[in-house]
Amino acid sequence: MSEKQEMLNLLLVTDSLNQAEDWASSLRQKRYAIQETRADKLADVEREIAKHQIDLLIIADGLEDAKISDITHYIAEVGKDIPCLAVVSEADQTKGAALYKEAVQVIIASQETDWLVFAVERELASLRARRQVRKLEVALQESEKRERLLLAHSDKAIAYIHEGMHVSANSVYTTLFGYQDESELAGLPLLDMVVANEQAGLKTQFRIFSEAGGNDVLQLEMQCVREDGSEFLAQLALRHARFEGEACIQASWAPQLVEDNQEIVASAAAKVVNKEPKQEESKQTKQPVEASAQEERQEWKKRLQTALQTDDFKLLYQPIVGLHGVEQVMYEVLLRYVDGAGELKSSAEFGAVAKASGLMIDIDKWFVNRALDILAGETAAENMSFFIKLSEQMMSSAQDIAWLQTTLSEHKVAGSQLVFEIGEVFAMKHVDKVRPFIEALKQEGCRFCLADFGTDPDLSRSLHSLDVDFFKINGEFVRTMMSKKSSQKSVKTIAEMIKLGGKVGIAEQVEDAQSMAVLWGFGVDYAQGNYMQPPTDQMNYDFGDE
Repeated sequence: MSEKQEMLNLLLVTDSLNQAEDWASSLRQKRYAIQETRADKLADVEREIAKHQIDLLIIADGLEDAKISDITHYIAEVGKDIPCLAVVSEADQTKGAALYKEAVQVIIASQETDWLVFAVERELASLRARRQVRKLEVALQESEKRERLLLAHSDKAIAYIHEGMHVSANSVYTTLFGYQDESELAGLPLLDMVVANEQAGLKTQFRIFSEAGGNDVLQLEMQCVREDGSEFLAQLALRHARFEGEACIQASWAPQLVEDNQEIVASAAAKVVNKEPKQEESKQTKQPVEASAQEERQEWKKRLQTALQTDDFKLLYQPIVGLHGVEQVMYEVLLRYVDGAGELKSSAEFGAVAKASGLMIDIDKWFVNRALDILAGETAAENMSFFIKLSEQMMSSAQDIAWLQTTLSEHKVAGSQLVFEIGEVFAMKHVDKVRPFIEALKQEGCRFCLADFGTDPDLSRSLHSLDVDFFKINGEFVRTMMSKKSSQKSVKTIAEMIKLGGKVGIAEQVEDAQSMAVLWGFGVDYAQGNYMQPPTDQMNYDFGDE
């Protein structure tokens, strides 16, 4: 389909039906497929923008009930990217300057029909480019989020280096070099990780590699030094990467030999450096500390398989509290794995292994069955709802949808008591997959929540693409809104969009009373976070306590 054949949603702001028809007819003659709506009052403009994804606005100047300045201010306030073309009867310089100050992209004299079509074509091309950039930014954010998760759970010693200094490192890295935690490495030069007589060589190699760019990997064998001064030999691999939006270098170390006994390490490392002949090694010198990634995954797989058989999973509950006197008993239900030491592990720690090993569906089914058992046994269950986050795999199969429907029926739990959470990024990438899942469970009375709302810059698309009931405001914005003005502005805009869409908003990761007050002022419906109550194994929150 050519660009001119794509369906365009236009909002034509004029009190003249003939003028609106002239604009639409001019565009159709140029082979544009358009869907137009006419409005002549500001309230109607606001309602259309809130309900639909508008690609472009054409506004007649001089309307008393729909002033151009009021419309552009509203668009800016709700964070929309909608090009505005102003049609004027007189295009004098004074009026033009005033309109451009109001963020109008193009000013067109009413009789210039050809110029109108050209301006629409140009502004739509620019809009497509901006939307593509936003998609790429979201993809980059998700990629960086996955990298941070991999960093945290990797069995390799990995750090990110910016301008020669450490900006982040995982626990394996800090332990390898003898530090207590990552904060001790912040701002420390990479050169400090190697012995003095190898620093000059590393500095030169690092500079050349940094300036070269590209996808190449630089591998160096270096004599390393721990925080206590002990030494060991390791292979250093440098790669170009990004961390929190900044270009940087990823450094990963693979020790040639790691021993608990530092004297043995120093001796063995010295022999390698001096190229001494290999001697028979004792069994003691053969305790790598780190298992291979594959062995670790296999071990986790065995643990999860055993947990499914022995019920070594646990449910925790966190209340979702009304901010405006609406007393409903709502909990998010969280799944935890109980390890051999009795410690609770979140899905962030075992989810990747469960997915790779094909166990995610089985874990989801255990989760749903146990949650429904609990809900069915509650004496006050009629007024109680559970929010449950399912894996992406559970939403991908008609067979699993049928299983959910059957399981609901068997437990005799009303579908309206279940709210299934879906992440915004996954939902927007797989609308065609998620929509039938929602439609099927809606027939059972179930409700849905779009989590991390606000991650996608196109709020309107996320708000209207799927039939969901609740929107959870991106927790990163909520958590940082008292320290970052940009986060507070984002929360305010997102909350307003939810209200205009007639949906229910939930703020998660609420950590303090000040945040609660701000959220109440923004009109957010519900709040969830450690300020009210951290996740616990008891449903004992007093929802009637103001």
